[in-house]
Amino acid sequence: MTKSIDPRGLLDTRPEEEVNPETAALAATLSAGSLSSSLTDLNLKKAGLHFVPETIGALTALRKLDLSLNPLSALPDQLEQLSSLRIFFCLGTRFTSIPSVVGRLPSLYMLSFKSNQLETIAEDALPPTIEWLIVARCVQGVGESVSIITSAILRDLSDDKQERMKVQAYFTTM
Repeated sequence: MTKSIDPRGLLDTRPEEEVNPETAALAATLSAGSLSSSLTDLNLKKAGLHFVPETIGALTALRKLDLSLNPLSALPDQLEQLSSLRIFFCLGTRFTSIPSVVGRLPSLYMLSFKSNQLETIAEDALPPTIEWLIVARCVQGVGESVSIITSAILRDLSDDKQERMKVQAYFTTM
């Protein structure tokens, strides 16, 4: 078994080397279009996915999706049909940017693209509903997304709206 570089043991260093047979079988069921549209939680972590099947769009009741530790670098446009999706994990994949389809998820609350090779975050990649964003090593191109991230952080920082506006104004002038 591959040793983890995460001290908590949550993230393996080589996602494609070991495929989880249970999640791989679930991914095959998804590809065949045989998963129930009433499914609310889908864990495809380490399923060996090289692409996300377009049939993902039929899972309109889905609230949590985990695609972590798969050799993915793109997401299908059908993902935007997941109107109930609140939590989306895509850790340890091969993304260099967060796909713009993520920005069209109307209910998304928590997003993680940690341990990817992110170089940019496009302005349209984050929906305004985001309150938890977990990324690392993003170096450029954040653009308007900064105000979304800052707003989410400030909501957790203070209940005082005036105080939040002062801090927001400070970050805007930087």
